[in-house]
Amino acid sequence: MTKLIAIVGATGTQGGSVLKTLYKSGDYKIRALARNPSSDTAHSLAVRYPGVEWVSADLNDTASLAKAFSGADVVFGITNFFQKDILAKVGSGDIDAEYNQGKAIVDAAIEAGVESLVWSSLDSAAKLSAGKLKNVLHLDGKHRVGEYLLSKSDQIQGFIIYLGFYMDNYINFSRVSPDDGKTVEFTLPINPETELPLVDTAEDTGPVVKYILAHPDEFRGVPVEVSGGYYKAKEMAEAFTK
Repeated sequence: MTKLIAIVGATGTQGGSVLKTLYKSGDYKIRALARNPSSDTAHSLAVRYPGVEWVSADLNDTASLAKAFSGADVVFGITNFFQKDILAKVGSGDIDAEYNQGKAIVDAAIEAGVESLVWSSLDSAAKLSAGKLKNVLHLDGKHRVGEYLLSKSDQIQGFIIYLGFYMDNYINFSRVSPDDGKTVEFTLPINPETELPLVDTAEDTGPVVKYILAHPDEFRGVPVEVSGGYYKAKEMAEAFTK
């Protein structure tokens, strides 16, 4: 029997990559979750991938998520710290806003009887720095969700992925120098010699998730890095210049 995967954030870059890869493989029935399945983006994807089921879900509502996950064998879960509603809550003092959304995904998947959940997480800045870097919320919140998921191993299989540094960042955080009006500057606080695991999010995420689901015994409870290789910031500057 073909398994059903419910993809949270199917209109986003990571969820969209999972959608594209698994649709092409034909190995899964696909249910795509979106805040607004009637949006232009969702409509465009529905045309591109006929046969995919589109449903609405609210990450702040466990009951809504459980309904959306009903009958699914697998869930791909993700949250976005930089969404306006999360930033607004954090700005009002709710530093657990993203964690609560991720926890709701886990709880809803368990409630719906889902077999496996692939969680897009990140490592903890607090733990890696032995407590020196505190409240790096877009890292630590996701990491806490991953820990929560793995603590429920008696109720659901948990798989964790860590995406590397988005290649898009070199475009999204660049500018033309105000000094000469022509030099492109990467406005990122990175040492030019530091090697970073770079990821082409739209192309790399889906194939890694597909491989994990096909080889569950290799990756159950073990974080998997998603990156295309390690590159120095100065190497990226040289590549852009060329």
